[in-house]
Amino acid sequence: MSSSIDRAKRQTKRFVCGTIIGAALAACASVPDPDFELVLNADTTQLEGWLWTGGEWMIFPHRRGYDPYTTIEQERCVSVINSTGQSQRDLTKLNGKAVEIQGFAIRYDSLPIGTDVADVLLSKRYYQNSPVQNSCLRDYIFVATSAVIS
Repeated sequence: MSSSIDRAKRQTKRFVCGTIIGAALAACASVPDPDFELVLNADTTQLEGWLWTGGEWMIFPHRRGYDPYTTIEQERCVSVINSTGQSQRDLTKLNGKAVEIQGFAIRYDSLPIGTDVADVLLSKRYYQNSPVQNSCLRDYIFVATSAVIS
């Protein structure tokens, strides 16, 4: 009789533990990707968001679809310049990740236009000899001095 009671206790423990572990895993799996508010002005020294490092670096407020025509400033991406001292290749591990970027903001229209004829015709701007595209079309771009996964 006691062996059947012991067996029932063990089965109950397994069921309870399995249920708790299963519920915990399901809760972790269903946590949505966080959204970030990208406030960018002259005083900004840190940004958090989803980083894209293909071509021009950009940080996005969320991972899901992006609307480049939104009129809500905080919903728009931010163009980022890599001034971390690390090569673009070394930092590709951050691509698609939620990151925290330290640095500073610069007004896009304060950047110098290149001296090449095409640069002048296209108003192509540069930061320390690197072209700045500003595909996000913000008044400011962000110069990253460090970037880590958040």
